[in-house]
Amino acid sequence: MPADPSLSRREFLKQSAAGVATAGLALDAAGSAEAAPAALPKSKVVVVTNPAIGAPESMNQEAVTATVQKAVCALFGTDDVATAFGRLAGKTDIVALKPNCAGGTKANGTRLQVMIGLTNSLNAAGVPYPNMIVYEQDERLLRQSGYPILKDKSNIRIMGVRESIGYSQKSYKQGEVEQRLAKVLEECSVLINCPFLKTCPGFGVTLAMKNHQGSVREPALNHPPASRGGAPHLADMNMIPLIRQKTKLVLCDATYPLYDGGPGDKPDAHWAYNTLLVATDPVALDAVGYQILDEKRKELGLDPIADVPAHIKVADMRKLGNGDLANIERIDLSMA
Repeated sequence: MPADPSLSRREFLKQSAAGVATAGLALDAAGSAEAAPAALPKSKVVVVTNPAIGAPESMNQEAVTATVQKAVCALFGTDDVATAFGRLAGKTDIVALKPNCAGGTKANGTRLQVMIGLTNSLNAAGVPYPNMIVYEQDERLLRQSGYPILKDKSNIRIMGVRESIGYSQKSYKQGEVEQRLAKVLEECSVLINCPFLKTCPGFGVTLAMKNHQGSVREPALNHPPASRGGAPHLADMNMIPLIRQKTKLVLCDATYPLYDGGPGDKPDAHWAYNTLLVATDPVALDAVGYQILDEKRKELGLDPIADVPAHIKVADMRKLGNGDLANIERIDLSMA
């Protein structure tokens, strides 16, 4: 233990200057309060649009993969794909990838093409396919979103937690949340969060933070009254060290977002946005995603989402990440 704990925190913040969202938490792993830093380093969210993706019908795989690579390279400030994805994982890492497949249809969740583009890029950077596990709460959700179920350890695995992976033997407590987690979160060394851009009554949006409802055994316990908008439960869940410390990337599928209704599908409330969002800070990504959805609703003459979702505000307050747009560098790129 260092003689000067405050020095340790300063060094941690210094090392996190690239925008890693885990620095300077207002709560420690046991949920007790500690002094929070005055501010986190500014977070970066990269928003890349590529009309060649062709959502929703064609979903050109080559264009999707190129967009994944462009976004991650821009996030890490390099033109070299191997270097960018090497920042996420190496050949000895076990990588868990969490899509959002709870929308009921292929159109209303993280598309398989996006996951293929991501896993192929990781493999090109040296991560073996057998070291990658794509997981969702159950296999029914994966199938309805167009994912095959793959359990052979000689290749990439795509599995449900309830049927195949199982849950941790112990509960993890953080703030108001106490849950058993998907066992893969104990086994992996790298976690990549792959949400889908959509609205959700009561929560405002369901993006990176809410995606981990599929990583816990009893997600209903994190559903407080709608007036509380997921606060503080979604923030607390994402502050559990197995989630917070292992998350190296958030890649949000915004190819065909849902601007009204949710979390189930509303077929006439999508638009072909052909975009991906990436960040290392899940709170910042959720804040930018909220902004995009709210602007789309205003453009269509719909009522705005009432306010910044409460779980984003609480996560910002507790220094899980930056939820204030003033503290986020948004980089918009076009591949047209």
